[in-house]
Amino acid sequence: MPLFIFTVVDASFLFTEARWPGDPMWTLDWAHGGLFIAGPVLAGISAVATAPYIHRSGRQMLGAGDEVRSARLVIFALGRALIVGIIGHVVVVVAAIIVNATTGAAPDYNGAYGLSFIPITMLYVAIGGIAALAMPRLLAAVVATLGSLILSYLGLYGLVPNIFEIGGHVGSLVGYEYNWARIARVLAVTLAIASACIALLVAELRSKDRVALTSSAVALLVVAFGYGVTSSSMHEPRTLLSPDIPMQECDVSEEPHVCLNVGHTASLTTVAAEFRRALEPIIASGAEVPGVYRERPPERVVPAIDGVVDLLPGSLNSARYSDSQWVHAVLVPADCAVLHADTPPGGLLETQAVLAGWLFFERTGSLDYWPLPDEALNSVTSDWVREAYGALARCETQVDMVSGLARG
Repeated sequence: MPLFIFTVVDASFLFTEARWPGDPMWTLDWAHGGLFIAGPVLAGISAVATAPYIHRSGRQMLGAGDEVRSARLVIFALGRALIVGIIGHVVVVVAAIIVNATTGAAPDYNGAYGLSFIPITMLYVAIGGIAALAMPRLLAAVVATLGSLILSYLGLYGLVPNIFEIGGHVGSLVGYEYNWARIARVLAVTLAIASACIALLVAELRSKDRVALTSSAVALLVVAFGYGVTSSSMHEPRTLLSPDIPMQECDVSEEPHVCLNVGHTASLTTVAAEFRRALEPIIASGAEVPGVYRERPPERVVPAIDGVVDLLPGSLNSARYSDSQWVHAVLVPADCAVLHADTPPGGLLETQAVLAGWLFFERTGSLDYWPLPDEALNSVTSDWVREAYGALARCETQVDMVSGLARG
């Protein structure tokens, strides 16, 4: 039953986000994110499992003075709880990998990161044991669950060392890599705190070694927490921009070609078809369009001769975008440097806004996104569309394409 409860809670997080399939790095990271809610449950399970062997009444049933056996049974109880956490989470991770495989994505997983959840799981188990040391069984379970959950939230806001964060990134991770320096330090602190907690448990049950074990555990806790609080590396992101530009896969069934970063190609055919559909009114006007439109690599620019597939990368594998998002996606025929400025030129943005409103009307018959008076729509001619789209392609910032339409 504990294994079932833990696994169900862990898996429930997995399907609160539907966009990760197709992106292997995001898949693994999101699967690990379930520990944020399942970990506290594991702490409660650990408290329930260890309490009978910690409290005086439990030790009396084992026989007075049988400290070695009591300590051994506590360790076994902690071990069983740890096995529950490991098996349950492995089931969830495997389920995520299977779902990701159905998209046809390459199984490009980092094995070391896949196993990095184990120290975090050990810490949750140790917290449950410490709670059982201080209070009755059911109360210990509640306190361990709520306490570790509160600590997790405090860590997210930087109020305590963020040692529980192991996954759950919201957004695509294509083009990024793991920050192993930060991850290694966090896992080291996590292991130190978990080991200190277990040492405190054993010290309570072994009067012969109590002073030495308690002193060592307290010293380890002080050092680990001190480092966690003072080290700036503990607050660094788990992922960093990769120096390698992502490879791309292209749909060349029609022109223009549409290219997406590998890891975002689960729905490439659908994205390409919808992109070309959104671009049709532009092409019908006679405007020149690039032969290739590419997804922009993270924090980089697209080659000057190509246009941009201007869609949120996190949803490319599902291809779930609104009509407004599709029409805006085709309005970057050149990755102009001015678009990356803190304050892009107003004229360029106005031209994009008017073209987007016109495209949205052509697509849906709605004026919801038309930024000018309704009668100005009649002034949008093929010549105007060609000139406006050409201005965007040439990155012209001084051309006023809008005021004439507004005057009708």
